[in-house]
Amino acid sequence: MAEIFLEAWGEMCPLPLLKAEKELKQLKPGDSLVLETDHSCTARTFENWARKHQVVLEVEEVECGVWQIRITVPGTNGIGPTGQAQ
Repeated sequence: MAEIFLEAWGEMCPLPLLKAEKELKQLKPGDSLVLETDHSCTARTFENWARKHQVVLEVEEVECGVWQIRITVPGTNGIGPTGQAQ
């Protein structure tokens, strides 16, 4: 399973989402994209986006004012689109 890391420090919406969507096209089931941002609005944008696209989304504030957003393409890793085991 592949993992792509994107840094989106200082970037305002929708730029982080557009960058992520471009990279997500390359991912296969079970692969993940991790985006790091310093804007809380980016995390909320991805939460809304994930509900529409049936991906597994994890958002964590890894330090004060820094969020990591992990998007996993559901499939062969045993995880369904809601983040639950298949």
